[in-house]
Amino acid sequence: MARLDALLASETLYLDPALTLSRLARRLKLPAKTLSAAVNRATNDNVSRHINRYRIMHACNRLKDGDNVTAAMLESGFNTKSISIVNFPA
Repeated sequence: MARLDALLASETLYLDPALTLSRLARRLKLPAKTLSAAVNRATNDNVSRHINRYRIMHACNRLKDGDNVTAAMLESGFNTKSISIVNFPA
């Protein structure tokens, strides 16, 4: 998890709407199942929701900086206007 979070923070891969578990696993030189299991164990959530947390935080910062909602969403890695926010970090 530390390696995943460091990679996401340093390279902002979560901004890419086409980011996949497979791509993340390749970047970390891990099997996808191993990465998925680690995220599930550490967060009680799946990889997609973990990535969406980064996107949500990024979008919130963009909104604070004055972006409109659509611009913040698109610049944060979301490719649709419909997202489900579950366990949003307070």
